[in-house]
Amino acid sequence: MHEPHPKREAQQRTWAKIVAQAWADPEFRARLLADPAAVLKEAGLDVPDGVTLRVMEDTASLTHVVLPALPDSAEIGEQLDARIAPFCCGVFLCTDACCGACDAICQS
Repeated sequence: MHEPHPKREAQQRTWAKIVAQAWADPEFRARLLADPAAVLKEAGLDVPDGVTLRVMEDTASLTHVVLPALPDSAEIGEQLDARIAPFCCGVFLCTDACCGACDAICQS
């Protein structure tokens, strides 16, 4: 099984704290929805310049599924076939058959 990257684990822990605060504090939740980049930066997460963030809120009857951006590298794109694509690029979990795209993303 693919080993998690420490930076990604730290980011996930920080995001979990942000979510918990948004659930507990309506004003914080409103600010997160209105200006996610500022909230994430305040929490110590990197937000690259030129990147627009949008927080999508799930409900009991609505779940959002994110389609990751197509990798820039044609080489990686060729490796993302139907057998392994659902397990790569941080969508689910990497498997032993991973394409390697996760490594490039997690280590950046």
